[in-house]
Amino acid sequence: QRDALLGKTTISAPVPAAAVSGDQELREWLASKGVVELLPVFMEKEYNDVKTMEEMGLEEEDLDYLGIHNKAQRDALLGKTTISAPVPAAAVSGDQELREWLASRGVEELLPIFMEKEYNDVKTMEEMGLEEEDLDYLGIHNKAQRDALLGRTAPPPTRVVSVREWLAAKGLEELTQVFIDHEYTDVNAIEEMGLVEDDLDFLGITNPAHRNILMERTGEDDDDNFLRQ
Repeated sequence: QRDALLGKTTISAPVPAAAVSGDQELREWLASKGVVELLPVFMEKEYNDVKTMEEMGLEEEDLDYLGIHNKAQRDALLGKTTISAPVPAAAVSGDQELREWLASRGVEELLPIFMEKEYNDVKTMEEMGLEEEDLDYLGIHNKAQRDALLGRTAPPPTRVVSVREWLAAKGLEELTQVFIDHEYTDVNAIEEMGLVEDDLDFLGITNPAHRNILMERTGEDDDDNFLRQ
């Protein structure tokens, strides 16, 4: 319609109010994109020429004019992705799926925020992932929660426990945090390659007794035996 007014194309005349066929065509077109709930918005702004929208496509400016700001809906209408139809309020299965998805990331407490902002399409979030902009829009500013949702979670606890146990066996459990901070957590690699003077210098371990204990399996110092990750 915007192009028609600018002389770039022509669109068909508005469908008479008495004829519902046009409305039904628009409803089906929106439903195919998973955004049938936007039907009143398109009708109010007289964006009801499905043929033209199919041929010309919609642009960012069209969605701004329509007042559509939801990222998932915009992506669906711009052909970047498709989203499933909203789950009826009476059906709790969608809410439960979202709850379980958030719980798997340790942020189940964010369920009300995701529901309020209509971020409830778990399949799309799994496929596309979430970005910084999504979390800004959701109003999530807690670093731990953002890291969990963006997949930046810390290494699994099992690795930390392994290096702790390895050091404890040598009577040096107090050095656990030093090894973790420097990402020296691969016990298998440490066992296979050993530690040398350069490793201990990098770790900042200066106590002679500690150095001797940690290098007891290394034999000769070998500058190639760096374990930095």
